[in-house]
Amino acid sequence: MIKLNINMGTDNSDEKEDVMEKILKQILSGLKDVKKDITEFKTEMHDFKDEMIEFKTETTKRLDELEIGQRENRNILRSLEHASEVSKAQRDRFTHDIKEIKGDIKDMKKDITKIEFVASSNWNEIIKLKATK
Repeated sequence: MIKLNINMGTDNSDEKEDVMEKILKQILSGLKDVKKDITEFKTEMHDFKDEMIEFKTETTKRLDELEIGQRENRNILRSLEHASEVSKAQRDRFTHDIKEIKGDIKDMKKDITKIEFVASSNWNEIIKLKATK
């Protein structure tokens, strides 16, 4: 703020010119201070702009890295889903095969039981035949 302590009450033109010159010098000094403040502000804003550009660059780089990682994770997940589907299909096939084998074994046990019964019956007939001789 410019502070003026000038008394303009006299009629002397030299004094008026001196007063006017003092006022102009004070105004000029104030303007120089404002110009200096503006220059400092511009420098600070330029530095701030540089920091923001650097921040944006770093943030963009990090975002790009995150996107790459996310893409890789998505590909891994798809591979795991496919492997899981293949594994489930194999388990289902194994389950079906095991049920089929169990059925075959059950049928074979029945057949063996029949064979044992027929063999037993044959041995009884052989014993009877031997006994009649």
